[in-house]
Amino acid sequence: MDKYVILAQVGEGTFGAVYKARSKQTGEIVALKKMYNQNDEEGLSYFALQEIKYLKQLNGSPNVIHLIDSFIHEGENSTDDRRLNLLDVEGIKKACIVVVLPYYESDLVGAQTAFTGIREVKCAMQQILTGISSMHANHVMHRDIKPANMLMRDGEIAIADMGMTTSTNTTSPLPHQVVTLWYRPLELLFGANRYGPEVDVWSCGVLFIELMSRKCPFPGRTEHHQVELILELMGQSYIDQSEGLNKLSLYEKYMPKRELPRNSQLKRIFSSWADDALDLLLKMLCPAKQRWTASQLLDHPFFTNNPSPCSPKDVPKVPAMHEYEMKQKYHNQGRTTQRREEMTHAQGPPNKKQCLPTHAPMPRSQPRSLDKNKLHSGQEGYRHKVPVTGGSRTSEETSN
Repeated sequence: MDKYVILAQVGEGTFGAVYKARSKQTGEIVALKKMYNQNDEEGLSYFALQEIKYLKQLNGSPNVIHLIDSFIHEGENSTDDRRLNLLDVEGIKKACIVVVLPYYESDLVGAQTAFTGIREVKCAMQQILTGISSMHANHVMHRDIKPANMLMRDGEIAIADMGMTTSTNTTSPLPHQVVTLWYRPLELLFGANRYGPEVDVWSCGVLFIELMSRKCPFPGRTEHHQVELILELMGQSYIDQSEGLNKLSLYEKYMPKRELPRNSQLKRIFSSWADDALDLLLKMLCPAKQRWTASQLLDHPFFTNNPSPCSPKDVPKVPAMHEYEMKQKYHNQGRTTQRREEMTHAQGPPNKKQCLPTHAPMPRSQPRSLDKNKLHSGQEGYRHKVPVTGGSRTSEETSN
């Protein structure tokens, strides 16, 4: 760790934290991902070792973040270590694994406003599908595709966070509690333990709607709520067309008891989309065995029809920000608002010039409750209605 100067914390998760740092030797700005042990008895983190394994396997793949270095850090005996202790949530009294990665100034949560037109959306989706196609060609599935794991620098996107990544060649049963809840396909919600790269494709479909509309269509609060939101949009016919879905272990637990729309609502709700965009979506948000592969999706007319995807360098510049920084910003705004309201109560109402909004905007990762009838894209020609309600990313069965 004495080779780096920590500049700021830019990420935090279940298994550790991410820091922006500068190499003392080269001056290069990098990202240091520190992954802690879950307890003193477990030794080095399994998830950290898995991440390093797949980063090495995927090194050189297009639109996938590459590994610069990795090492074990004891957290003792250096000035930098002591400085790092000040930044860590829990400190580093025990060994942890540090992964050195290229630094990307934003993720798709922080850079969402860059995708203001269909050419920019095509550019982003083309890069994301290229990265996923490359992973799948290397017999690897990501299992946590979401905006926060899509890093961006100068319009170029790299898929990051391999903590949930696994091989597509395994013959063993797999856990179903993977993929962040909002981006989790129905087969996993119903408990499937035999699946493949198609789970990443579903997540891409959800992300595609988000890029087009700036709203997540399925912001479920629990697994049960997530299933309801998906089936309100996909209809009972989705179950009928999905081989074996009604035989999965959690089907009876989570299947809504109330009446559902008979058919898919996608064409009606997204009727203002261009035909090629809607068809691309239908190829991703469909039963598992019918989903196109990432490689097939890259050959879809959506990417060759006019207007063509813009170049990454032509994606509009936006202020550098990650999901973690957005959460911190809105948390601090919320605390400022609370303090201001306390002072107002004690001192009486301010004059009009002093008045500020009484509510800080919600961070992108925890959107406001949506109007059940509206989901706006923020761009001309892409306005549509989606029957969803707001929620948080929390889940009855935690998955990161």
